[in-house]
This record gives sequence, structure tokens and C-alpha cells, in this order.
Amino acid sequence: MAALLYKDFLIIATGQFDKDKERWMPIADMSWHSATGRESHTIQDSVHCFGD
Repeated sequence: MAALLYKDFLIIATGQFDKDKERWMPIADMSWHSATGRESHTIQDSVHCFGD
């Protein structure tokens, strides 16, 4: 897991192992402050998976 604060955006990158495909899937979570509070967005699909 890696975490980075960039221009008031908190970005957390992790990996998740897909046992069916036997591949690692990258996951990125971004969060930020907005007028209504804290918001976030996670990217975990439609990305390239890679093996060992």
C-alpha cells in the first residue's frame, strides 16, 4: 500500500489478488475536501491486471 497527498487530494494505491484469474489487480482510491464535506472515488475495474 502506498499513500500520497497531492494538491489536497489523498491518493491511496493498493493491490488485490484475483484468485480466479491468478492475477493482481491495482486499486486506487482518491479523496478530497468539497463544499459538502469529504468525497472520494475508487478505481478498481477496467484496468490492466498483471501476473507474478
